[in-house]
Amino acid sequence: MVYQAIIKPEYEFLEIRNSSHNFPIHFHKRLCIGKVISGSQYIEINNRENKISKNEVYIIPPYITHSCKTNGNRDYLVFSLNPSEIKNWEILSEGAKYLDLDLTKIKKLIDGIICSNDLEKNNIVNYLLNYCEENQNNNIKLNDVANKLGYNKYYILHLFKEKMGISLHQYIIQLKIKRAKQNKNNNLLDIALENGFFDQSHFIRHFKRYEGITPKEYYRSKTTEYCT
Repeated sequence: MVYQAIIKPEYEFLEIRNSSHNFPIHFHKRLCIGKVISGSQYIEINNRENKISKNEVYIIPPYITHSCKTNGNRDYLVFSLNPSEIKNWEILSEGAKYLDLDLTKIKKLIDGIICSNDLEKNNIVNYLLNYCEENQNNNIKLNDVANKLGYNKYYILHLFKEKMGISLHQYIIQLKIKRAKQNKNNNLLDIALENGFFDQSHFIRHFKRYEGITPKEYYRSKTTEYCT
């Protein structure tokens, strides 16, 4: 196998010749644009396998879990760039040169993946919002959610924060506090444990952070029957 690389802070270019290596499931933090020079390559994304033949181009968004394999040797090129650079036409021009592609084609590829990806991103975030609300009484296992959606869990966490402005963990904490506010129990430790907090101090700290008052002050404001 022949392996050549050009590595810069903004992007990376790889030229791989005579390779029969099959890559297991993985993900990249960068957006990748690839081109098969000879042979063929099979890329599996979200349980869908796509065959990439000679002279065909493919694109893989950042944080998307995928695997690559071949039935024989193949030659291919990969240009990967930081997500923050996808509108940097100077860097994309570099990519077009390395891949021997028209810059317009690369722009269309990126625009297409951004458009289709936006809808997919919204679907993922909506699923997470509904799932967390429906399962807030249970121990939410992100690995299970990621496997069900067919994405890497780090991509899901990154996407949720990108779209919602808060982390998934913060959202789950807010759900727990919302549920705790409806609790009619009169013991703070019981309320904390019933709503998934580690202990009473953990509950009080987060409650005050989001509500501005302690749970004790909140419950007293609702009823004179509350006592510790």
